[in-house]
Amino acid sequence: MQATEGHLWGTHVSEGVFMTMFGPFHRLGEQTPFAYIKEVICLIASNMPRDPTSPPIDVHVTGHSLGASYASLCYAELLRLYNNQPIDPFVTSPSKLILRDLYTFGSPRFALEDFVDVFMLVMDTHHGYSWRIVSEGDPVTLVPPVHLIDPKFIHLDKAWQVSENAEPQELPSERNSHPRPPIPVINMSYHTPWAYFNALYRAATP
Repeated sequence: MQATEGHLWGTHVSEGVFMTMFGPFHRLGEQTPFAYIKEVICLIASNMPRDPTSPPIDVHVTGHSLGASYASLCYAELLRLYNNQPIDPFVTSPSKLILRDLYTFGSPRFALEDFVDVFMLVMDTHHGYSWRIVSEGDPVTLVPPVHLIDPKFIHLDKAWQVSENAEPQELPSERNSHPRPPIPVINMSYHTPWAYFNALYRAATP
């Protein structure tokens, strides 16, 4: 679907992921999860004792599995709204937050190429980085399979594959390309947080 109400630069993303992040929730008083998340982190920051001359608190966004797709859209919308400017608070005190990095682990595909193009273009001006981490053999990172559906969902750029048995490997962009097909044998053990911990420990250990 095309993002509505100006969200995500009006680009195309998964309808399910978009509506979960930007659709109204009854239990939140019809507030959207995105607005609720922003409100809560701003309120937490406003209650933290800090010197008025201190720099803003860096905000890093992260998620695993389907949560990684939600985290990516949340980060992208904060990026669209604020980029390198302090995040506007929902309280009267000055903002203490500024957006920095995105870290995702085991994310499925959730966006079309126009979203990825705009996202990476804006990231070129941002004082932070986007890191998409893939555990070798994780089947979730290969869905939905791009050769079976139309339109074709792709991943964000700047991806690294990690493994317990090999050095980290940078993955190629899926823009203007034909991403690899799903692996023939599905092993969900490669998708667990523990698998990611072990692979990242291997990558960080000399």
